[in-house]
Amino acid sequence: GVLQQWKAGDQQIRDLAFINNLQRFPDGSLGISTNFAGFFQTDPQGNIIRQLDKNNGLSSSGVIVSYSDQQGNLWLGLENGLALLHLQDPIQEIDLTKADFGPAYDLAVHEGYIYVGTNKGLFRSPLQTGFSAQSLDLIPGTEGQVWGLDVIGERLLMSHNDGLFLISGAEATPLITEFGTWQVLPFNGSSDSLIVGSYQGIHLLDIRFPEAFQSIKGLQESSRFLSQAADGEVTPMAIDIGRARIWSGPGS
Repeated sequence: GVLQQWKAGDQQIRDLAFINNLQRFPDGSLGISTNFAGFFQTDPQGNIIRQLDKNNGLSSSGVIVSYSDQQGNLWLGLENGLALLHLQDPIQEIDLTKADFGPAYDLAVHEGYIYVGTNKGLFRSPLQTGFSAQSLDLIPGTEGQVWGLDVIGERLLMSHNDGLFLISGAEATPLITEFGTWQVLPFNGSSDSLIVGSYQGIHLLDIRFPEAFQSIKGLQESSRFLSQAADGEVTPMAIDIGRARIWSGPGS
């Protein structure tokens, strides 16, 4: 064989110093781990496909080695730890710095769309490669503070300052409007029966008959977080009274 200099197509690649590791991916692209500039993936001609460093997600720009597993995930050995990247996912990074809304509080993927809950409402965009904040559209009727998005069964539910909403495509149907809600969990293993944490306590809701929701006595404090154990036990975290337990397992 003949050893030849690789003339990379991108000047940034040609100027790299302190390359620690090279890897060829199954699709023919190359992975380049560097001491100070992070990790590069290039095409066979050396044109940059992606660059990863401390500025866009890695805990360090010092990448010692890379490894691609059988699922197509990329593992990076850093000078201060280990990073895992799911390269098969259609969206790798969501940059909201150019969006015309404030912080994002929750994300959900449902029926081919990505939903972003913000302090100015719920936005959605088709789940596709090349996603950008500019492709997000506001869903009418969701203006205001979104606290949580939960996919239960085949339904997407939104906890909001104005109540609890069922999201179907680009439509928001109110289920509870008497008070704001924080979070929703399935109750007794059913996607129709829900336990709701709200500004005014804990509530049981049959999504088929939302007007007949029941409030749990003795738990009227704002309950920001709900957790559920494998046996069905639900533990709400109420701001004023600390922890309380609600059993939602078999026979309850």
